[in-house]
Amino acid sequence: MPDHLHFLFGPQDGAVKRFLARFKPGVTLKLDALAMESGRIKEREWLACKGKRELWQDSKYSLPIYSPHWIREKIEYIHNNPVKRGLVAHPGDYPYSSFGAYYPELGIAPPVPVDLIEF
Repeated sequence: MPDHLHFLFGPQDGAVKRFLARFKPGVTLKLDALAMESGRIKEREWLACKGKRELWQDSKYSLPIYSPHWIREKIEYIHNNPVKRGLVAHPGDYPYSSFGAYYPELGIAPPVPVDLIEF
């Protein structure tokens, strides 16, 4: 999504807060590096002026989900979010989605490897 992201994850050790403490700064640094590589000065300036609290929501917005039904519901919500926002007509059309990993018969490759959650 242009202004936010969704992802489901479950660290093997169960330490969600520790994972996020490493993940968030790493992503912020990567965003800055990508902006620098592509010469996007405005984006670098925007990142530089954002404090951690503005760029990332507090962990209280994370949602623990346990049942297979609820996990499936959240995956479908994530896949349909770009359609709901009017960015694409079909979930498989959004280039930054795991949709293709869940529907390999459609021949849509996800942008990164996906560890599928089986139901």
